[in-house]
Amino acid sequence: MDFREHAATETAALISRLLSGRAEDSLQQLRAFQKALEAATQGLEKALARTPQADKEVVDLVDRLAKAASADAQATAQAAVQRVVEDARTKLEAASKELKAQAHENEELSAALNNVRAQAEMMRSEVKSQRERVETLTAHVNEAREAQKKFDAARQQAEAAAKQELQARASVEKELQDTRRRLEAAGAESSNATRQLEAELAEKAKFAERLNALKNEVHSADEKRKTITTLYKASIAHAETLERSLVDVEKAGTELQNKLDEATAAQTKLRQHTVETNKDGQTARAEADTLRKQISESTSMVEELLDAFEALAGATGVTDLLATMVERMATQYPRVALFRPKGNRLEGERQVGFDLKTDIAKVAIPLSMDSLLTRAVTSGCVESVDGAAASQAKQMPFGGTPTCALALPVQVHGDTIGVIYADDSGDRSGERTPATDEVRGRFAELLLRHGIARLTGLSTELKALTELREYAVTLLSQTEQMYASDVDNGVNGKDLRNRLADNLECARRLYAQRAAVEGPAAAALLEEELSVFLEDRSSSPFGKDLAKVATPGEGAKRNAAS
Repeated sequence: MDFREHAATETAALISRLLSGRAEDSLQQLRAFQKALEAATQGLEKALARTPQADKEVVDLVDRLAKAASADAQATAQAAVQRVVEDARTKLEAASKELKAQAHENEELSAALNNVRAQAEMMRSEVKSQRERVETLTAHVNEAREAQKKFDAARQQAEAAAKQELQARASVEKELQDTRRRLEAAGAESSNATRQLEAELAEKAKFAERLNALKNEVHSADEKRKTITTLYKASIAHAETLERSLVDVEKAGTELQNKLDEATAAQTKLRQHTVETNKDGQTARAEADTLRKQISESTSMVEELLDAFEALAGATGVTDLLATMVERMATQYPRVALFRPKGNRLEGERQVGFDLKTDIAKVAIPLSMDSLLTRAVTSGCVESVDGAAASQAKQMPFGGTPTCALALPVQVHGDTIGVIYADDSGDRSGERTPATDEVRGRFAELLLRHGIARLTGLSTELKALTELREYAVTLLSQTEQMYASDVDNGVNGKDLRNRLADNLECARRLYAQRAAVEGPAAAALLEEELSVFLEDRSSSPFGKDLAKVATPGEGAKRNAAS
């Protein structure tokens, strides 16, 4: 039985009940009126028992009263029936309109559910294709592992040869130091010692060339292995991300199905309680709109994350990868900046969205200062502020009007190689909510994790940079030791500065030979450590003389002038 038949049946029963109730009331009234008439008739009969004319008048009066009462009862009953019929018709029309509105809402919810199911099917297809790609890459990786075994054997041979070269270099350096001490002790034999030193330097240069050739061979083989490994890891990460996205979409579809079931239950309830159905339909519509918006935002974030992961997979070095992280972070935050640790401070390297009067490279933040960035370096965790804390100038190093800010430390093997700062100052989207801030923060954390995973793959480059930095510190320490030895031997004034300039130029040449194969990122490490040396020893005689001769090429100029 559908709703219309049910409504017609209920209406007929209601009319019958009302008519029967009104008829019984009218009948009772007529009976009461009849009893009253009978009582009046009996009284009149007793009073006028002897008057025939009076009897006739009484009979006429009784007939007129009976007819008037009957007509009044019929009119009252007809009016009551008409009111009941009109009332039932009005309620029936209202129930019909509400039923049509609910049916239209159910059709919209069914269409939304079909769209979600189609999206889930597309995501399943994409996950299947990614799994096939991962299986293919796994086969390539197995082949690469076989090649890796051969490469390891060659690398061991190369390392053994490199070890011999390092031992030879150590021996040469030791002999060089002995030669310099003999040169300082015997001024008369300086020319012979100089020629011997030049011969040793030439021999050392030959050793360095042979070592560089071996490094190039090792580096070439290692690059091939890293390329295959990077593609494999990127594909696995991409597949995992798609699987997580599919789970989120399926979860949203399940929630939407639940909402549709609730709306269907509300429709059933509408047939029993027409007044409450309209309110339930509005609630279901609002919840469906909220679900659609959440699904749209989640899909957008997944697409941007996938694009970011692909861009990070294409980065070729540490600097390139950090720059890519800054650019991708700028899709979620209006202002983003990258800082790199240099000695006891953080120095700006790249920025997006800041309206600075000076270059970001000239912005330096001491690590001893309490700020959002320095806390991230100290804790090694993501630091964030929002609300009232975000407006404090001590927390925000760049001004503006941010309502939330993040500082993400980029750490590899426990060492912080950079800090990414991001805030929402200048955001004109007008859609900021706690849920929006949470989504942005989640995006930033996922991007940081993937970036650190890629940086771990580039750990060979980082290790080489660390070793070069240590080598630069060793060269500068040896220069300081030679300066102290000259002072002890009575060298002073211009001669002392000339010898310091020559030793510094020699250190630069030695560093340049070793850093030549490591790329542009390694070239500036010696000058960075030299700046730290100048800052730490600014008050000592060595620091003052070093500041005078620290300009590159100063030693060559002095030799030409002399």
